[in-house]
Amino acid sequence: MGGVLRIGEIAELVGVTQRTIRHYHHVGLLPEPARDASGYRSYGMDDVVRLIRVRQLASLGLSLAEVADALADGSADLTEVLTDLDAELARREAEIRRQRETVARLLAGGGEPGLSPEVTAALHELSSAVDPEIIELERNAARLLEHVAPAAWAAGMAGMYGQVAADPDRTARLAALSRRFMDLADDEVEEVAAGFVEELGALLPAPVPDQADDPLGGLLGELMIADFSPAQQRVIRLAAERLQEGPL
Repeated sequence: MGGVLRIGEIAELVGVTQRTIRHYHHVGLLPEPARDASGYRSYGMDDVVRLIRVRQLASLGLSLAEVADALADGSADLTEVLTDLDAELARREAEIRRQRETVARLLAGGGEPGLSPEVTAALHELSSAVDPEIIELERNAARLLEHVAPAAWAAGMAGMYGQVAADPDRTARLAALSRRFMDLADDEVEEVAAGFVEELGALLPAPVPDQADDPLGGLLGELMIADFSPAQQRVIRLAAERLQEGPL
């Protein structure tokens, strides 16, 4: 049966633009219809149904190539395509749910971007006793570690901050050590490093990462200490070497 609709009419009926229909013709999704005596494309019922199916599948999130495969290969392949699409939509749904949970927590004041709620809460507790500059250094280090360190180790760091925050005496000792560290003299390197090892050695998750765990081959460690003075860098390196030997 010959067609009775011209391109503008089928476009209006299905709810697409004439340009879209021409594109579907160009990529092979919609066969070129016969032309009437005046040379215009003339669309029939089969064309309308085909166009509706294309639009429905595309609206689900399938690419035009996937739509073409589904329509060309029959219902078995359409089922496979839709099964894969359902799995992808479920993955996106879970990701969106996770993102919304994070946004809700941030809006409620329960965290900040790049930090777990546990670390955020612990650092907030410590901020009343520890120098703000130290807190900011710890916050930036935690952001980096949560991004690049194994999840279990990053979670262990969150636990360490929590244990420190829950122990006022330890917090006070670490606050005093931190102040000495910020105003460090060359002859205090050994003593301050030993103090950090004593206070944190039993709390740090094990094993303490070394350069072999660094995806940049040691550059992350250098990045984290680059802004410190030479004496402060020696404290960090010395403490790290001793902590890598295992928890005290």
